[in-house]
Amino acid sequence: MGGGKINRDFALGIASFAAYDLWMLLFPLQGLALLSTAGPRAIAFWLVPHVLTFSLLSLVPNERYFDPVSKVALLLTCVFTALFPYAPQFHGKLLLLLGITSALAMVRTASLLCHHQRPWKAAAWALIFANILLSLILALKIPNEILFIGLGLFLLIGLFGSLPASAPSSSASMFRYFPFIFSFYLLSALLYIVLMPHYVEEAIFLGVENLFYVATLLLAARLLPKEKDLVLALGIGGGIFAISFFHSHVPLSHNLSMYAIQIAVGFVDLFCLYLFLTGENYIANLAKGFACVFWGVTASLPLYYLARESDFILIGGNIILGISLLLFYFTERRRNVKKIVLLTKNNKAFNNQETKPKEVWQTKSAKEEFAQKLSAREKEVFQLTLEGKSIKEIAEEIGISISSVKTYLQRVYKKADVRNKQELIDKFR
Repeated sequence: MGGGKINRDFALGIASFAAYDLWMLLFPLQGLALLSTAGPRAIAFWLVPHVLTFSLLSLVPNERYFDPVSKVALLLTCVFTALFPYAPQFHGKLLLLLGITSALAMVRTASLLCHHQRPWKAAAWALIFANILLSLILALKIPNEILFIGLGLFLLIGLFGSLPASAPSSSASMFRYFPFIFSFYLLSALLYIVLMPHYVEEAIFLGVENLFYVATLLLAARLLPKEKDLVLALGIGGGIFAISFFHSHVPLSHNLSMYAIQIAVGFVDLFCLYLFLTGENYIANLAKGFACVFWGVTASLPLYYLARESDFILIGGNIILGISLLLFYFTERRRNVKKIVLLTKNNKAFNNQETKPKEVWQTKSAKEEFAQKLSAREKEVFQLTLEGKSIKEIAEEIGISISSVKTYLQRVYKKADVRNKQELIDKFR
């Protein structure tokens, strides 16, 4: 029974996030459905409340009420979507409301991916499924009235999944990537805005660009988590190539630019989902991460509307992406050097300790004294937690369920008189 429920939640997680991604691609993110009903500038009505809702949720992620509130938000997103083509006089107001409700729906549907032990792989399959459906829908040329109702009904899948348990944890490890993520989505959004009209007219095979995105997701899923920094670097590098191709202003270069930006976005999309989903506090991490992504997209709009000189904007963008790639390389190199130095110091300290007289090195540290109060399993969980491993990683390493790890961890917290993982690490590291 338990295994069946896990498989059901896993399938619902993929289907729910695929439904949301398809909805976003076809509708508010300058999709066919939005452009054919409300025009190109309508995206701002959705985007601004969307990013503000993520920002507020990241500051006050009240997990206790998130499940019922996000269900209501998802239901309202379905209703507003179905009504959209029938209420042209209310398009602005509906987009404003959808900006709020769909932000909560996005966090909910992404959280459902965490039922999988490797949620980034579930995310990859969800994005692949959504893009295959996108290609089919574009080929079929479905009337807007049917399309909007279908998108709304597909979103309802997210109501039937149960949210996984979430635990308090630090998001500090995510923040060092945020400047690179923000810059990438700002510039990739700008490129899409200026490239898409050319590509639609000059595409060699319209729709083949999605294959580049799908293939990249499969590659990125194989590289993660061991090569996560490489995945981000490949994404930023792909963005540089995409902008460079665009400057030639001939049909072939526009096609190459679209293929390159699809590859770049595929790498960075999956990197971001890996980053946001592997922490223990899914709701807060997803809200903070999506806020960063959509602030980047939002910042691209005023730049485009004010400047209007696409070449000037994209030349500047290429410089920014190039600098970002260099900064990323040197930042990570410096961090790795620090790790090596710290490891060397620890090894020296350990070797020196072995040479000390017995009565000196037998003196127990606070960590050792505390560990003696724990059971064998609690001790394993305690040690792996101090090493910085997540609940899922601990469960995999010692061969028990995630819920069991959480139970042992709560016992450790109680015995250590701390409230969360960060306090435990601060006390004994």
